[in-house]
Amino acid sequence: MRLAYFDCSYGVAGDMILGALVDAGAPFAALKRELEEGLGLEGIRLSRRKVARAGVAATRVRVRTEAAHDRHRRLGEIEGILRKTAFPSAVKKRARDAYRRLAQAEAKVHNTSPEKIHFHEVGCLDAIADVAGAMLALDMLGVERVEVSPLALGSGSARCAHGILPVPAPATVELLRGAPTVGGAHAMEMTTPTGAAILTTVASGFGPQPLMSVERVGYGAGKRSIEGHANLLRVLIGEASEEVCAGRGALGKEGASRVPERARPRDTARLPGSLQVARLALMVTEVDDMSPELLGDLMTRLFEAGCLDAHFTPIQMKKNRPATQIQVLCDLGAREAFIELLLRHTTTFGLKVLEVERICLPRRKETIETDLGPIEIKIGFWGDDVLKITPEYESCRRLARSAGLSLQEIYLHAQTVIRRRMDRERGAQVVRPAAKKRAKSS
Repeated sequence: MRLAYFDCSYGVAGDMILGALVDAGAPFAALKRELEEGLGLEGIRLSRRKVARAGVAATRVRVRTEAAHDRHRRLGEIEGILRKTAFPSAVKKRARDAYRRLAQAEAKVHNTSPEKIHFHEVGCLDAIADVAGAMLALDMLGVERVEVSPLALGSGSARCAHGILPVPAPATVELLRGAPTVGGAHAMEMTTPTGAAILTTVASGFGPQPLMSVERVGYGAGKRSIEGHANLLRVLIGEASEEVCAGRGALGKEGASRVPERARPRDTARLPGSLQVARLALMVTEVDDMSPELLGDLMTRLFEAGCLDAHFTPIQMKKNRPATQIQVLCDLGAREAFIELLLRHTTTFGLKVLEVERICLPRRKETIETDLGPIEIKIGFWGDDVLKITPEYESCRRLARSAGLSLQEIYLHAQTVIRRRMDRERGAQVVRPAAKKRAKSS
């Protein structure tokens, strides 16, 4: 599994994350194009340059914005901007999750709801580009899991739109609840709300660097060069060891792990240990007095809030009433937010919350070339064997539109190419042992 480990000994900010990932090899030209054009916002320009921080060469990525196009925004507007992009669905979801976390933290600090929060600094164009850019860069580098060191917070005070506030900022403290932190040796803001939101959204764990084979190292520079202070963020990227994969989860999936042999139920004892197992929250409730229009709006709200899955089932309730059962699956850490959402936006007076185990195949994404154009595919593994290959919906939908064909035609074409590939791979697996046998006998 491809791992990124962020060393936050000297703090973290959104632009530092972006700089570190570019320094580690994320293609800057593609990132620049996606953010300047793909966000659909005027007035964004990206640049990069090499700088020195305490004698260490680092990359400084700067997001320049035009004041005429910049302003403060609310959560709904930012989510709308991200939803309209052509970014991969996982990238859009993680960017929206980061802003949802920011809104929840600000709402708690200001005693209001996330939807009413008027973002100031983090609602400007540069912050939106930092968040979206960090998620894009992780995707471009093929990172499957993120782990983070204890975060240095700093001390003192800082001026913001609300006036002079203590460091770390109240929203930063809320975002980092449960994560290991240290004060830091300098009276300055070392970890910003944007940096905290990005890393707490994608992190699977916090602590010392896990056992890994390091392939790339990147240094992202902070804005200022400070005497005696390495104002930079380091990221290490490489392959996690099998022991680490066995005990920790995938990108942004809190609490995920592979099942220890002794903990497996009897009926799964023969399953391969590479399966990814996550502890999640399942919320269930039943309603008999909600119209289809209200249920449709609820489904939209659930996925915008970042649920992992949701569905409605027709059921028969007491007094012979037709009704609907609502089920919502989410990360354990997001349980409280979805409890509130269900109680606010349905007619129910209560719900059941269960802790469940989700088992998934290990998978990786690739892009295959076809006669009609490139198509992204998802490959699922059973142990070391390829179990299934499926085309990605968003990739097929984009190709269907650009080629002027139906989505069904693109799916059929992709499946034909995939079948040929699987036949070749299976044929190679059969031929190779025979070839070895002949070589041995000769």
